[in-house]
Amino acid sequence: MRRHWRLLGATIGLLLVAGSVLAFLTHPSGFGPRTPAAVRKVAGLPQPKPIISPENFPAALPIISTQIPRDAPVSPDGWRIRLPQLGIDLPIVQGDGSSVPYYRAAHYPTTAWPGSGSRSFLYAHDQYGPPVMFGPLGAANRTGVDVYVDRPGQAELHYVIRQYYPAVPYTDLSWLQPTNHEELVLMTCTSWVATDPRVIAVAEPVQ
Repeated sequence: MRRHWRLLGATIGLLLVAGSVLAFLTHPSGFGPRTPAAVRKVAGLPQPKPIISPENFPAALPIISTQIPRDAPVSPDGWRIRLPQLGIDLPIVQGDGSSVPYYRAAHYPTTAWPGSGSRSFLYAHDQYGPPVMFGPLGAANRTGVDVYVDRPGQAELHYVIRQYYPAVPYTDLSWLQPTNHEELVLMTCTSWVATDPRVIAVAEPVQ
């Protein structure tokens, strides 16, 4: 009988340890190296969905592509986007318009780079990290928030969010079209469902 009690105690102890480790890995305040996709899989949570995906649109819309065009600009080394008021400070990488990298802001490949005099489009996960992604961007109306783009060897770009749209239909592709003026569009998702609305914030340069 004592042997059975000891085995039962050992089993409960192992379950408690395993539960503590899982809670640490999945809790928002957890820290240390981790692979988000693997953690979510272990926890039984849904995997991230693309912010913009060709599967969500009719084939007649060629602007959406899983392939980065050959003439697409290469990701500028060392560029970062910062929204100090929201605690956001992320490296900018060249995106593919479909997948969404963790802990990065991705540049949509068919749009201009910031500072080019047209519309630039950056997207990131609606999560807080660490490091903080675009989670704070979707938490409330962010009109008036300062946005900075750091470009090593070039002047820093300064924008202010002038327009904020909390529920843009996922089928609205107008935000990917070029403009005749400098504009920085920031986008994040509102849930793990690929067809749910997006959050759009439009920033204009500070003169």
